[in-house]
Amino acid sequence: MTLGIQFTKPLTGFAKTVLETVDNKREIETAIALECGKQMNIKYISQEQNVKDNAEEEKNLENLGIPINIIEE
Repeated sequence: MTLGIQFTKPLTGFAKTVLETVDNKREIETAIALECGKQMNIKYISQEQNVKDNAEEEKNLENLGIPINIIEE
C-alpha cells in the first residue's frame, strides 16, 4: 500500500533532497508503519503534481459525455 504525503507549498530543492534521501525516507516509512500497524510505501505529492492530476481528472470526466458536478473534494 502506498501513502501519499501532500505538501501545500512547492518543495524547495533542499527539501526534496532531504526527503528523498534513502535513510530519511526509510525513517518516515518506519514511523508510519508504527502508527498504522502495517508497512506502507510513501510518495511525496507537491502542489504542482496535484494541479496536473486535477487537470487530468477533469479532462477524463469531460470525456465521459455525461454531466458531473463535483460538490466537494
